[in-house]
Amino acid sequence: MAQVSTLVSSQQLEQAFQLFNMASAELCLAYEDLRRQVQDLTRELALANAKLRCRPDRLQSTRRVRADCEQVRVEDLLREAFETIEPQALASGVLLEMRNETAGRMLRADRPALLGAVLGLLENALQACAPGGRICLAASAADAELALCVSDTGAGIAPEVRARLFEPFFTTRSEGAGLGLAMVRAVAEAHGGIVSVRSDSGARSEFALYLPLAAAAATQAPTVAHSVQMTSLPLQTLA
Repeated sequence: MAQVSTLVSSQQLEQAFQLFNMASAELCLAYEDLRRQVQDLTRELALANAKLRCRPDRLQSTRRVRADCEQVRVEDLLREAFETIEPQALASGVLLEMRNETAGRMLRADRPALLGAVLGLLENALQACAPGGRICLAASAADAELALCVSDTGAGIAPEVRARLFEPFFTTRSEGAGLGLAMVRAVAEAHGGIVSVRSDSGARSEFALYLPLAAAAATQAPTVAHSVQMTSLPLQTLA
């Protein structure tokens, strides 16, 4: 009788393990499905949030640059651009970096227009990068000139395309009106600056805005230099 009881207990235990394994497999499948849904939702929310934050300024900057320019701290401008585009970079799996070496310098600018131009360059860089790519937003000051650079590790730009990049309505994409880079050039020139592009076909691209800086503030210690770096890591999968 004891042997029969032991046999029955072993069979019950084996059945319990089988049921447990089946339930575990179903839970794993459900978890993977939920993880994908969360990633998709996070990506959609990030893109929607970034568009809502930057679109009004971008629309304003395409109309005209205001005559009543204000004093803008370069570091503040960089940080706002970085934080606006960061959700899109995270959702796309692209590493976003910011490097500021302007030591608290200021410039007179139409802030919304200039921010819109920088965001336009960042959005172009993001579209050029595959997951795992890298974008760097950098600023440096030499004498009375500011260099705002956006570089990416995308596929580069062919020479024949590069020659027409800043023409209004020129685009190589199925979407868009081809006004983005023309707007960037218009904003740069309205601020007394220029925009340039360097690109290695199949490798990388760098767009740079060169703008005049305001005179150094009297409260700034000219002998003290500092740099600020920020890095945004790509969105990690749920553990």
